Amino acid sequence: MFRIFSRLKWVYQKFKVSTWLPFIILLSYTLLGAAIFRAFESENDNESRKKYKQFVNDSMDQNEVKKRMKDEREEECQDKQQRQRRPLRCPSVWFHDR
Repeated sequence: MFRIFSRLKWVYQKFKVSTWLPFIILLSYTLLGAAIFRAFESENDNESRKKYKQFVNDSMDQNEVKKRMKDEREEECQDKQQRQRRPLRCPSVWFHDR
């Protein structure tokens, strides 16, 4: 291990390599790795994003939301014994009740 470091030190001194060179090498290595990763994983990522977008669009159907809100209000009105208005359930619960 000491030989490697001594060789690197020799190269630095011989060719007067700037201290920026390791940083530039690291940055290049990182960008190359990101490009390779993107090339392999972009198809899966686009597919999962498309599925998620479809799920959100299906969940946010305006007619369904209005129907659920109407059902909540009707339940509230049917409760004759309790006259004070109770707050509606959180809208996120509506989608979990399916």
